[in-house]
This record gives sequence, structure tokens and C-alpha cells, in this order.
Amino acid sequence: MSASTYTASRNSIQRKLAVLLLLSLWLQVITPPVMAAPVGPAPVSSGVMTTLAMAGESLVAFLRAAFAPQEQWNVVLTPVSAEFKDYAGVDYHASSRKLLLAANTPGGQPNNFETVAADGSRATFSNVAGLGGELLLATSRDEGQGMSRGGFPAGELFTTTGVAGVIARVNASGATVQNPWVTLPGETGAIGGLYLDRTGVYGGDLLVVTSTGGVWRVNAAAEATRVASLETRLAGVASLPEDPDRYGPWSGKILVGAKDLSQVYAIDAAGQSSSLPLDVQPQDIDVVPAQENFFAVDTVGRKVWGATDGAFAGIIGDILVTQQAPGVIKRLRWNGVEFVGSELATAAEFKQVTFAPAGINPIPAVKQLYDKIAVVRHSVTLLNSGRVEGSLWQLLPEDVTLDGTDTITTDLLVPGTPVVLHSNPATYGGTLVGTENPLPTDYTITIKGSSSLRHVVARTNPIELENVSAPPAPTGTRDVSIQNANGTIGDPATLRNLSISGNAPTTAVPPGTYGRFSVSGRNVLVFGDASSETPTVYNLEELTLTGSSELRLAGPIVLTVKNRVTLSGSTLGAAADPKRLLLKIATPLTDAEDALKVTGSAVLYGIVRAPQGTITIEGTGRV
Repeated sequence: MSASTYTASRNSIQRKLAVLLLLSLWLQVITPPVMAAPVGPAPVSSGVMTTLAMAGESLVAFLRAAFAPQEQWNVVLTPVSAEFKDYAGVDYHASSRKLLLAANTPGGQPNNFETVAADGSRATFSNVAGLGGELLLATSRDEGQGMSRGGFPAGELFTTTGVAGVIARVNASGATVQNPWVTLPGETGAIGGLYLDRTGVYGGDLLVVTSTGGVWRVNAAAEATRVASLETRLAGVASLPEDPDRYGPWSGKILVGAKDLSQVYAIDAAGQSSSLPLDVQPQDIDVVPAQENFFAVDTVGRKVWGATDGAFAGIIGDILVTQQAPGVIKRLRWNGVEFVGSELATAAEFKQVTFAPAGINPIPAVKQLYDKIAVVRHSVTLLNSGRVEGSLWQLLPEDVTLDGTDTITTDLLVPGTPVVLHSNPATYGGTLVGTENPLPTDYTITIKGSSSLRHVVARTNPIELENVSAPPAPTGTRDVSIQNANGTIGDPATLRNLSISGNAPTTAVPPGTYGRFSVSGRNVLVFGDASSETPTVYNLEELTLTGSSELRLAGPIVLTVKNRVTLSGSTLGAAADPKRLLLKIATPLTDAEDALKVTGSAVLYGIVRAPQGTITIEGTGRV
């Protein structure tokens, strides 16, 4: 029998024995003694009734606790293969998709920071050296258009410096260093925790705690604001989203660890706090994310521990409180009444822990999921000084040339292992090598001129795209042309083709199946239903927007176009919420014209699916 099985069996037996003993006590309370008694009913004293009531309440409470499901969750940690270079702090470096560590502690020579690749190989990050002490790290993630929620470029590093109240900032490539970046006003304590808010409740700011009890927010403009002063040594900090069902009274609050008091404090934006006593001394606080591996630095055991994302799949969203020495990770979960704690993992020591999609042998990297992404079968050679906001996934191994002012704000995902040629002054952040098929290798990606691309992500296996079916034919028979302020579409049930030009009014068209729509000049066409939370459906044969025309969305829509969409100097979609538009174009590959053409200063805000046709983005056009 394993130790864990034995422990569980022993605990079960103990609970059952305790129940039997309490039942015996209960029977003694309620059973009258065997003795001679006068004939007739005997009065029951108020003291006995009180005893019975208290015993009943105790029994109910005990039985509930004894027979409630005892959820146990333990994580087995595995040492990764990287050589231990006196590491201390650790976090995920979004730009390289590697683990970033504070190395050569405590002197920081010959360098302070290293990245560790999937095979355990190390590379110096930045030329920063000589920062003293056990540095703690926080890094920014890409939460939209290459920026964190608080406006920090993805991949930036924020670190303690060994100087009280001072934080340094290193850009994503490691080339630019600001030390100090921030000196917390009047702060005399050592920094005990850094965390970039990812909930938005605290504006995506950098949250900081200190050994004198200071709790701070620092925004992207380096403006520091004291949130609270708890007058005790603090270590570890995190923020929770607004979710009362999940986090109870801690919903939307900052969590900090009071190391000497063995407590966790929950602090709101106004600085009001409450505390929860624990049986560990907090060093780090984290919230379990989805689809990210776990890593922890053990300076005593001289190891970096790891665990796969699957080990945490059942406790996503739970709170982890980590004790430094001896190393203990405590898991906290709100059960609707109180926070329940249980031990998750142990080691000789935990200096800092983090979650990351990166992998280090034998922990495999987590395959990334892209949210703001365009997926195309063929090469992006038709990106002619245009701009894609987000990532672009190319499924076929075809040559790519980015020149002029071509811009992909994040990554270009491609199959196999192409040759990548880069020449200045083009902006390029380097090639990331995935873990999938290395073949083919017989094509080239060229990045030149004044183009810009964050990364080529090689070895990304293509996915299968479903073709877009042509929409049904329109049943309307009327062709309508609106050229002045008195124009209307008439009965939409009989509308087929619509042309808007001149000085027309803003024209709303209800969901339906129509023919060819064209809008020119400064005129506005409106699709969608403001009262509908689900997308309304539009079908067209063709859509043309020219001049400074605009197709606005009153609500979310799915627009399927049979032939082609042409935007020239115009706007389609909702800038504040691009996901309101799903544009599907059924143009076949045999068609000589583009399925989608965005030219001039045109902008398309939306998700585009045109798997059977080509897309051209040129001029200052943007998608």
C-alpha cells in the first residue's frame, strides 16, 4: 500500500471512530439513567434542554464535516534538465517563449538574467550585471496587439535591484535598461513581491509589496501610488478577478502575504483589508491559470522544479500560497462559506514560483492558442504595405516577402522550417521554433525595407479549414439607389441591390439575404440589432465600400458574401469590439479577383474567413 493510500485509509478510519464515539456520547445524554423514579411525568430542566440543543448542533456540524467530500489534490514536481546557475526569481518571457530567471545570485556576475530553452540550454538575457541579492521578477504578457492590459509591451522585465524601494525595467529584447525605473516615494523597505495585474481591476498596473508593509500600484507611466500600509513584512502579491461566486469576499481584491504573521491579506482599491490566518509563512501568491506549466526555484536543493499544465487542470482559478523554507505550497479554494486550504506540493525550498506555457525537458511546452489571428492558406505576398493587427497563420509552405511598410503586429505562424532572411531597417524579433513537424524546409521568408514582424513561429502544423458555402440567392427584385436625404430602402423583403452615394442619410438594413451593396462618399450603412446579444445573419452577393464610407455595426453580425468584399478608404466593423463581425467569403480559388481587398486607408475590424480566395491588404489598409 502506498503512503498516500495508507494516509487516506487511516484518516477515514479515524473519522468513523470519532463519529461512533460522539454517537455514544449523544446516547448517554438523551438516555435516562436506570434508577427508581416516582410514578408520573418528570420535569425536564432548562439546563438539560440547553445541553441537548448544544449537543445536537455539535453533532450536526461534526457529521457534516466528517462526511463531506474530502477533495485531495497533490502535484508531483519533477526537476527540469537545466543546469542550476544560482537562480532566484523566475517568470515567463513572452517574446522568446522561454523561462526567464534571475541568475548568479547573489552577486549577479557575469550577468543577472538568463533564459532557458526547452532542451535546458541557457542564454544570457540583457547585459545587466551586478544587481545584488535574490532578485524577484515580473514580466508582461501579450494581452492584445503586443501589449499587456496595462499598456506595457509584451516581454518586458520588471525586477528588484537589491536597493530599497527601487524597481528596474528591461525591454523585451534586453537591450534597453532603466535602473531605476521607479523609486517608490518614501519607501524604506525591501521589495518582497512584484505582479502585473491581469484582471483589469487594477488597470493592468504593476503591483508591489515591501518589507515595511507597503502595497503599491505602478502604472506604465512610472507613476507610483500607495494602496495600503500594513506595517508588517510582506512577501508575494497577486490580484483576483471580479467573481464573487469563485472568490467570495476576496473577489476583485489584491492578495498579499504577511510572512511573519502567517496570514494572507485581501485589500481593495481603497486600501481596506481583511486577513486569513494560515499554517504557512507566505513567500509567493499565484492564481492557477489554464494551459500553463508550473515552475519553481529551489535554491537549497539547487533545482528548478516543474509540473505540466495537466497536473493543475482540475484546480484552475484556485489560489496558491507558497512558503519559502521548508518549501510548502498551500492551495486555497472558496467553498461558498469559507476558504479551505490543503497542501499541494513540497520541496526543500521555494524562492519564487510561476506559471508559463514554456517547457523545459522533461516538461513539454504548452501549444499556444491564438485569439486575435487571421488564418490563410496561401502566402501573404499580397500584403502590400498593409497592416495586420494580431497574428497571421499561414497554412501552406509558400515564400513570403514583407517589405515596404508591411506590418504584422505579433507573429507569423508557418509550417516546417523555412529560411528566414532579415535585413535592416526592418523590425524583427527573431524566429521561434515550435515542436511540430520540421518539414518542409524549401521555402523562404524575407523581411526587409521598413516592414515589421515580431516573430516567425516555425514548425506549426497546419489545421484544416472548412470551406465557406455560398449563401442562398436573394429573393428580392428591387434595385434601390439612395442619393439624397429623402432616400429610403423601402420594403426590405423585396430589396435586392442597394447603392448609396451623394448626400444620403444613415441607412439601416435589417438582417436578411440581399444582392450587391455599394456605398461611396461619406455615407453610412448600419447592420445588426442593438437589442440582440447573439449575432444576426446577413447574406450578400458582393460588398463594395469606397471613399470615406462606413458600414457600422449596431450589434454582432455574421456576414457571408458570395463573391468579394472591396474596401477602399472606408471602414467596416466596430473598432471597440472587432469580434462583433464574423466575415465569411465564399469566393472560389479559380476566381481571378481577390476575395477581400483592403486598400487606401481602409480598415476592417473583425474576424475574416476566406479559405478559398486570396486577400490583398495594401496602401495603409489594416485588418
